[in-house]
Amino acid sequence: MDDFDVLRREHKLARLENHILREFVSQAQPEQAIELLLRRFVPKPERAFAALIERGSAGTTCAFSRGLSEESAQSLLLSEAEHAIVQQARMLTLEGASIDDSSLVAGLTQADRAKIRTLHLIAVGEPSQPIGVFATTALYPTGASAGRQASLAKRLVAGVTARLRGERALREREAELRLTSEMLDLRAVADQRYGNPVGLIEAFLAALAPKVAADAAALFLFARDGSTPGPAVARFGGPEVPGVSARWKQYEETLARFAVAVDRPRAIDAKELPRYGIESLMGSVLLLPLRRDDQVIGVTVLSRGKPIPLTPMEQSLATWAAEFLAHAIPRVLSQAVFERQARQDGLTGLANRREWDRCYSAAFDEAFRTGAPVSILLCDLDRFKVLNDTFGHRAGDETLRIVARTFQDQVFRTRASDPALIARYGGEELAVLLPGFEAAGAFRIAEAIRQAVQETVVSTDGNELRATVSIGLATFPAHADSAEVLVARADMALYEAKMTGRNRVCSAGPLDRPAPAERPSSRRTVRHDPSLFK
Repeated sequence: MDDFDVLRREHKLARLENHILREFVSQAQPEQAIELLLRRFVPKPERAFAALIERGSAGTTCAFSRGLSEESAQSLLLSEAEHAIVQQARMLTLEGASIDDSSLVAGLTQADRAKIRTLHLIAVGEPSQPIGVFATTALYPTGASAGRQASLAKRLVAGVTARLRGERALREREAELRLTSEMLDLRAVADQRYGNPVGLIEAFLAALAPKVAADAAALFLFARDGSTPGPAVARFGGPEVPGVSARWKQYEETLARFAVAVDRPRAIDAKELPRYGIESLMGSVLLLPLRRDDQVIGVTVLSRGKPIPLTPMEQSLATWAAEFLAHAIPRVLSQAVFERQARQDGLTGLANRREWDRCYSAAFDEAFRTGAPVSILLCDLDRFKVLNDTFGHRAGDETLRIVARTFQDQVFRTRASDPALIARYGGEELAVLLPGFEAAGAFRIAEAIRQAVQETVVSTDGNELRATVSIGLATFPAHADSAEVLVARADMALYEAKMTGRNRVCSAGPLDRPAPAERPSSRRTVRHDPSLFK
């Protein structure tokens, strides 16, 4: 190509650039200019993609995209470190292994990842006032030199920066006004009269959940020592299908137990949820600790079925709501704490005997009315007096606390059709109520508890202890026809477990079918090593 051809080509490219820039600047709205920018870089979205990733106080989000699936766009994130590198370099081109190392690629679907040959990251805004990053797998115009393409790309992005800054300021102002309006609405809910404190909390959650696009909300209060949450004080929303609803509530309880160690708002996305045993139903969660007098007294769990995180405005409103609950209406929470403590054992955080009697009576009456099964487990720590006498009551208390937590972990992994209840039945005795469980299913849970307790190490005062538990199981209607007889049969099965070696599960009757009216005293026993300490 001679010099004349080179000059003609350069002149043609310059005219094309000027045309693009004029077309770009002529757009009335920032969104229109960005959409034009995306179309220029990605004329064929099936082969390439481009996206504008904005940086805010809550991290980075994909504000605009072309050529990306909805799933990829929602998962498109850029780490703080990589964002800083792009802002410093102003433009970064990734190739080969460096593409796989980019945080931006991690959330893409396989189909979108296959579109990447090179990935160009262009800073939006100045290093002192960064707005975000423009990411594209292709540059424009086709056929121009890499230097010419990079130069045009940076000029186009610079042209949109001022508009984006103005549009962002407008959005932030609108968000502030909306946030203030939503806060006033929630305050109005709290100012109304209610028959009891829990009614106020329920109404507050019912108003909060739709404002932050949450499918469900639940508020839990912690034990006095801050170690364990009790049953939810109030709930709103969630699935209405009985089995699915029970599972959702169990997930909320699992998250509440985790939140005991959380002292600030914590968002959990779909990728993290399996770490907490949540493989389905929930797609994203926000945990909001309730703080009063520099102490975390509980947590509000906001959950969604779809894997879409809360927006910064929604998180701000939810965080304010948690602070409002904890500080603006202390009388309500104090009354709720009092009511909860009246139902809770102070040492273990489990339901107390009074709460057990109430729930057991209600569950049995429901089972008797409907014919549905209900199982109970009566459990006793083996040789607990020996442990107390040998290591002291402090070690005994710590053992009870750890064992109670082990019971919770095992029971709430099950698929109960109704929520289970775990109670401190008396002394070192614990009890488990399993509505909807036949004997065989309850036996599997009892075995899981027994094995988990046996494997749990209790560290206290420099000693590492292992305890074991004996369990008696009884099921209505297979093993008894009244509430009193059911407890008596479970107690007899527990006695057999203790007398035949401890660290075992005994059933009041067969596990595979309902027993006849006149039953022999057959029981199924699983035998294990009865040693207390290992």
